[in-house]
Amino acid sequence: MENKIICDCGSEVFKRELNRHKKTKKHLEKMNKNKTDTPEPLQEERQEETQETQETQQEETQEEEEEILEVPMEPKTTKKSGQSKEYMDAIRQKAIMTIKNKKQAKIDQEILIKQKAEQYDILVKSLKEKEELDKKKKEEDKIKEMELKSKEYDKMIRQQQRNQVINNLTQGKIIDDIKEQRLNYLMKYLNNPSHY
Repeated sequence: MENKIICDCGSEVFKRELNRHKKTKKHLEKMNKNKTDTPEPLQEERQEETQETQETQQEETQEEEEEILEVPMEPKTTKKSGQSKEYMDAIRQKAIMTIKNKKQAKIDQEILIKQKAEQYDILVKSLKEKEELDKKKKEEDKIKEMELKSKEYDKMIRQQQRNQVINNLTQGKIIDDIKEQRLNYLMKYLNNPSHY
């Protein structure tokens, strides 16, 4: 509750409305009436009092202005509604902006989550593809190795068969040569036994 004070004219007004009240017709009329009614010595005292009150009021208004500068803006009040339309519009606008910002933040967060999920799916898919390619490559390498071993084995078998054939032929020839030599020796002996 704001403090009420008594003006020089005798009216009871709010402290913050004192300056505006002094400019009103009612105040001026009462002050003129008081000046004409009171004698001169009292008038001088009254002038001194009014001067002092004006000085104190100026000081108070300066202090109030300083406080207003320091303190954040307070709602403008009216006698009918208690709060001005401009202030209510500002609050409403601020509330709407806050709701919009929250909605936008929620949408941004959902988009970010969706993007991360897509990136995760792509990563999993690429890992699976890489794993399948590695597996396929290993199988191909294994098949190639088996084919190579099979070729080497076939080559070795063919070489062994060839060597065996050569050995057989060589042994057969040697035996034939020995037989032929023996026959020749026997024939020579039969033809000329005295020579031996």
